[in-house]
Amino acid sequence: MDATTCYNQGLGAAQTGSLEAALEHYSTALAQEPSHIPATFARALTYAELGQMEQAIADAKQTLRLIDGGDQASLQAAAYQLIAKLRKQQGQTEKAIAAYKLAAECYLDQEDIDSARRCLTNIQTLKQSQPAPISPGVAAKLKALPPLPTAEDLINQALLKAQSQNLSGALADLNWIIRIDGQNALAHEKRAEIRSDIRDYGGAKEDYNQALQLYQLQGQDSKANELAGAVERLAALQQQTTAEQTRRFRSKPAPKIRIGSPSRAVQRKLMGLVGNDRDIVEGLAQRLKLKHPGRSDDWCWEKAIYDLERDRR
Repeated sequence: MDATTCYNQGLGAAQTGSLEAALEHYSTALAQEPSHIPATFARALTYAELGQMEQAIADAKQTLRLIDGGDQASLQAAAYQLIAKLRKQQGQTEKAIAAYKLAAECYLDQEDIDSARRCLTNIQTLKQSQPAPISPGVAAKLKALPPLPTAEDLINQALLKAQSQNLSGALADLNWIIRIDGQNALAHEKRAEIRSDIRDYGGAKEDYNQALQLYQLQGQDSKANELAGAVERLAALQQQTTAEQTRRFRSKPAPKIRIGSPSRAVQRKLMGLVGNDRDIVEGLAQRLKLKHPGRSDDWCWEKAIYDLERDRR
């Protein structure tokens, strides 16, 4: 019986609550293949559930050593987070903070803002409840870690990308900020400007209005008035563009969908699955096209729909 089969048997045992049996299967898999990463991390999780913290931490660290230089970024983040939780349970606050910070950095690299934010929240909670100062050795390690990017850093990064005409990259950075802090007026303002540049006038108007309200709440009336003027100009531009599009539509026959392009029904279905966010749709289709260069547009769109529906089951 090979290592993968033993690992799968461990998963089955774990699902039925037979943790001791699962542990035995994972150990058998690792005896046959010591570098089996999924089995190593699965055993770490099982040890943690059984309350065997040191063994769990040892396996989590081994998982990180095996991943080093690999492409399993999500597992890397999970391993750091498991270590952080266990160190927290052991009362080793400074080590838990260090592990949560590393997990947050991994999640940011994956653009998993929600998970990164949970790690940062845990760090703040631990800092507030910390009973004793951090030891010099751990403090030095924490200081050596690169700082997490601030909202201001990401806004500046987005503006640089916009200046170099990387508008999709700029939008992605601003979307991160707004997911983390929906009350960031400057992020809404800058996203409105980029949306206006790409003729997403509806989205730009929403962002301008949100930024305007936030500036008013902050007492920045002059800035709010400035954006009120921008909203008026945008409304006029939107009306003008709509009129031009109507004239063009009436003067030209309806274009045919080229062979290989996704049907309107497929486009509508994928847009509905992502909240009608065209940036996400384009990103999904582009990544699948790069990953499967020989596949048709229809196949890539259908694959994106399948993946999203599968993940939501």
